[in-house]
Amino acid sequence: MPSRLTPQEAWIGLTTSGLAALARDDTSGAAALWISAADLARDKDLPEPLSAAAHNNAGIAYLISAQTADALFHFTQARRRWVRTLGSLRAEPLEAPSANSVFHLKLAIKYHDAFARLQQDRSARLCRTARAITALNRAMAVAAGMVRGPHRDVVADALADTLGPRCPELDMLAGYASDRRTIAPPAAFYQRKLDSVLHLRQRQSASTNSDIELAARLTMLIHPALRAALPSPEVQHPAVEKN
Repeated sequence: MPSRLTPQEAWIGLTTSGLAALARDDTSGAAALWISAADLARDKDLPEPLSAAAHNNAGIAYLISAQTADALFHFTQARRRWVRTLGSLRAEPLEAPSANSVFHLKLAIKYHDAFARLQQDRSARLCRTARAITALNRAMAVAAGMVRGPHRDVVADALADTLGPRCPELDMLAGYASDRRTIAPPAAFYQRKLDSVLHLRQRQSASTNSDIELAARLTMLIHPALRAALPSPEVQHPAVEKN
């Protein structure tokens, strides 16, 4: 019999399936999958980074479903969880990084503290990047359209620093600064994003820091074409957290 998926594996499956749906231009399917992923993260009490990513993506799901108040609620919850994750990194003792060869193991033993601090620093920068993405998504929800200026620049700098200058999000953000017609359509962007996530999964080791890396990469950025197609936000009753 095939082994059952762990809650974390099930969450990853729902989240990547949502990406695949957007790559097919199936926005309603993606929204349903990301809301289900957020419900799973809550019910199974997944690690804080994954919960943060789940809330952010649920915010996008509600936003593209024209439920702005629910979207803002989830973006707020995502930001709080990224702040808590960042705080927990500062409080945790340093751990040696994993090594995949004798040579790297010897280096890890000799330079334990230096390697561990580098790993901890990357985790902290990933948390800040994901928090900045969430802030930009929230700004898109409030602005009901294209966001320019400080929000965009902060996210672009953070993405280049942590995910690299060729990450899909940077191409989208470059289009923010010029003309919407220069941005690849949503399906093309989310296909590139899906490819990058699947590549990460192939080379990822199991650790808390890998949770943070994966969660940051699965903290989605809403394509401006998806937001621009929606009506301006209206005053609604805020959602109540189901915790």
